[in-house]
Amino acid sequence: MTDTFIGPSSKVFVIREQNGADDDTLSRMGVGKGREIEIMNGFLAGVVESIDGNSPVTPKDILDLGLRDKYAILIQSRIFSLGPDVKFNYAWKEDRPPAEYSEDLTKFIWDYSKPFPDTSSNDYHPQKLIPYPAEGTIEISIKDRMYTLDFLNGHGELILFADKAQSINTELIARNLSIKGADGVYNKVQNFAQVSSRDLSIIRSTAEKLDPIPMADVSIEDPTSGETITVPLLSIRDFFFPTLL
Repeated sequence: MTDTFIGPSSKVFVIREQNGADDDTLSRMGVGKGREIEIMNGFLAGVVESIDGNSPVTPKDILDLGLRDKYAILIQSRIFSLGPDVKFNYAWKEDRPPAEYSEDLTKFIWDYSKPFPDTSSNDYHPQKLIPYPAEGTIEISIKDRMYTLDFLNGHGELILFADKAQSINTELIARNLSIKGADGVYNKVQNFAQVSSRDLSIIRSTAEKLDPIPMADVSIEDPTSGETITVPLLSIRDFFFPTLL
């Protein structure tokens, strides 16, 4: 069985149903962030049969995808193979039995052949993967300076989640922040001393608005105390290997 859908970039993806070999691949995750991304890309390359009619699909093809496309594939694959509801337990206290929760994955994706819902729509959700614009880069004009940012892809993801010290500018490095020179050519920013803090603040705000890092977090409440916490869905074993059916 296969499923065909349109991703946030308007690319058309064909995926197959997951099988036991895919479970074996996914079970190797948890050995370090960089390695986890490599394993995930290999898994997705296995379940994606074509991208815009092109096949076979390789891990490099997944790496080149926009990050929102990658997460859309991951969520669509989970829905297609295992259903849209992620049921899981969470133990709030050692002396109490865990509480059971359920999350509907369809809230994170959209039928991208349709206009994206605005904040007043019942279909809107703040973590729904927003579509990519037709433009391939983000252009930012600040007074007499011009900057560009790439939309995050798998290469940028590796930079974001590398097992090394990160800085406030890591997200901009991952997006290949470039500045227009006097010759009209854009050059990648190598030294952030050449960019003012005021400009960087505007650039970060623009990146956060137009290219948010995909999240699939759920808020759960302790039924006893009313305390709430946020849990990343991808960290829950039942996302990939459901046990509560």
